[in-house]
Amino acid sequence: MGIFTGAVPVIYIPVVRSLELTRLHETLWKEISPLASGAQEYYHPDQWMPHITIGFGDINKENLPSIVRRLNELDLTWEITVNDIAYIQDTGTEQVLRVRFDIPQK
Repeated sequence: MGIFTGAVPVIYIPVVRSLELTRLHETLWKEISPLASGAQEYYHPDQWMPHITIGFGDINKENLPSIVRRLNELDLTWEITVNDIAYIQDTGTEQVLRVRFDIPQK
């Protein structure tokens, strides 16, 4: 479990960055970033940290300690299959799913 700190903390589960996942991300960044406007540098392959967000928006300095204590009791070692890639646009007021691509499984 990890926490992105700031005015609005985000609790996440880190994802092990496999070679395949890294190569996929690098390829997508190379192809898509020249077409993007407002791309965030924390998504750059050198800085990108794959993760699963499990808490965002309703976490604050008052409830964070109790949330961390509760999550610390859970086994957060998971194995998941990535089966799609989606483009979600942040409009400034909401996040909107624009397109989703299925990934064929072996």
